[in-house]
Amino acid sequence: MAFAELFDNQIIVDNNTPLNELLEEIPGRPGVCMLATSDDKPILILYGTNLKLQVKRRLEPAESAEKSKKADLRPLVANIYYKMSYSKFITQLNYFNIVRSIYPTRWHKLFTRLNCWFITLDDNATVPVFKVTDKPSALMEKCWGPYATKASAERLMETTVIACGLCRNNKNLTQAPQARPCSYAQMKLCPVVCDGSMTLDDYGKLLDNACTFLSTSMTDNIEKLEQQIKVHASQLEFELAEKLHRNLQLCRKMLNPIYKWSGTMNNYNIISFQPDQKIKTEGSKGKQPGIRPVIIRPEGAEILPPFALNCSHEVCHELLTNITNANTSCYKEIDYYLLAWLTQLLNRSDRQKGLFIPINSNTTAAELTNQLEDHFASAKLSPEDDNTDNDQVQDQTDDCGEVADEPDVTNQ
Repeated sequence: MAFAELFDNQIIVDNNTPLNELLEEIPGRPGVCMLATSDDKPILILYGTNLKLQVKRRLEPAESAEKSKKADLRPLVANIYYKMSYSKFITQLNYFNIVRSIYPTRWHKLFTRLNCWFITLDDNATVPVFKVTDKPSALMEKCWGPYATKASAERLMETTVIACGLCRNNKNLTQAPQARPCSYAQMKLCPVVCDGSMTLDDYGKLLDNACTFLSTSMTDNIEKLEQQIKVHASQLEFELAEKLHRNLQLCRKMLNPIYKWSGTMNNYNIISFQPDQKIKTEGSKGKQPGIRPVIIRPEGAEILPPFALNCSHEVCHELLTNITNANTSCYKEIDYYLLAWLTQLLNRSDRQKGLFIPINSNTTAAELTNQLEDHFASAKLSPEDDNTDNDQVQDQTDDCGEVADEPDVTNQ
């Protein structure tokens, strides 16, 4: 494998070179590095907020050789490859992608909770039904997600079924239109398509409404229900208003942050803005804070070149244009494990993960620019602004551990 495609820099290690002199060539900045043998067999892949300290801890001799279980790696290491970054998230993303490339058959065993869930509409059944699955396919045109847990996906699917007045007994639908109505039909909580009381064409319209419901933000669904309740109440249709009010209460329970990062997979886009090194621009005194965008789609995450903060509006307009053009065609595949990894990360509270913004058809360049500038206005954008001793700080915050503390990948 050509490691030069995965890493930006390489250091050839001479065992006669003192460790302190060797460490001078390694940046004390965030990034990913790999220790390899002379024939480029990986020994360790490390990542963290200080590459210099990471390598130092692995290569320095143990204080007591008799009591220490630490392996002496210094004689084995002939090459050090590394890739720098300027944010915690991009460091983690680079590590995730590098490990997948180097260990294609067993990389997933090195990460925890690599699963996510989706809601799909099964069009192959006699009467289409919604299902929850962890095995999505690009062939699924009607697919929503990703959701961090199966329970959260099932809660949303159940809310959709109730709010849109769908059949709640999928077994009966397999026998439609010759099935016997269930208890939901007797309570008038079902359109009764199972025995033919409602035609399949009319039920198809309900399914279309449900698809629209899932594709719309829950805040917009709630606003629509509130307006409908007012209309029915003004017309003295209190029974209908009460029914909609029950649906409204269900929808309000779905105003959970875990649903912020999900949507229809045919139009799934998230833009992340991460701090990067400062950039010199024309017409400005000194360097401007640097921002690096990352576009996340079902088929993967694309890390784009950085831009200066004072160029935010132009870049945001270009990003939205590119996303709009890309959405004209359906995605070709789903990078399931990447989506699962990102879903778990996005649903975890972490102030250092940067700015993430879900993109929909209503997002404008002005709104995107305002969110970006508001987020980074008071944030420390670049490691260049930090004048502290990295080694001292690193003793407290060494690994930005996505996998585990001191995440080592070894050839065994």
